[in-house]
Amino acid sequence: MKAKPLQLWAGASIALMLIGSFGPWAKAPFASVGGTDGSNDGWLVVLLAVAAAGLLYLRVKRGSSWPALVAALAGIGATAITISDRGNVSGSEFADAGLVQVGWGLNLAMIASISLVVVSLVFLRRPASVGSDNSSPEV
Repeated sequence: MKAKPLQLWAGASIALMLIGSFGPWAKAPFASVGGTDGSNDGWLVVLLAVAAAGLLYLRVKRGSSWPALVAALAGIGATAITISDRGNVSGSEFADAGLVQVGWGLNLAMIASISLVVVSLVFLRRPASVGSDNSSPEV
């Protein structure tokens, strides 16, 4: 069974959330801090991405709407985390002095989280195709 464009979009959003979570969230001249270093918030983004993957899988396989709604809420949560952390990094006194800047991982996780919200809402609005029937509508 071929993956459909909406499923590919959701998979790419989730994959990019995971990549961004493990990437650098803050960079200094001689060091960087990843989203998953220690107990940083990147772990929450990973958890929300994995949960959204399972929920959207349920949406595709079972056809009910609630998993897409909960996946959108997971995306909103991840977006809130990344926006908050981005504000903390860019608003720090070290950032004002030019010593620290936002890393690409945090930006990627934020953009991918927003993309997850959008694709989840599109899933919610589209009719569900259940199972592997090739005559089902494009989702």
